[in-house]
Amino acid sequence: MTTVRDIIFRAGRKIGMADMNADEASAGLDAFNDMVQAWKLDGIDVWHLNALNDGFPMVDAPMSDFTFASLFPMPDAFREGATFCLASRMAPEYGLAFDADDFL
Repeated sequence: MTTVRDIIFRAGRKIGMADMNADEASAGLDAFNDMVQAWKLDGIDVWHLNALNDGFPMVDAPMSDFTFASLFPMPDAFREGATFCLASRMAPEYGLAFDADDFL
């Protein structure tokens, strides 16, 4: 099963951060949590997507933010898109340019 940590490190590799240190990984986790909350404000409820995927083990909605060990809360079909969106969100923190639209 894919974890939130997996998505963060994949996003880091997309922007050229092959070896993320603890601070960078923590910033990636913050960015992931911010991204999921922003999606919710835009009407994208990852828990609803989760419930629609037959056969996908349900992931309980966290009482607080996701952790590195949290299971990725969406079906695998959304993994690559979430990775690119997160890379686009993380890149400016490091003075990097990354536009997810360029890679679709």
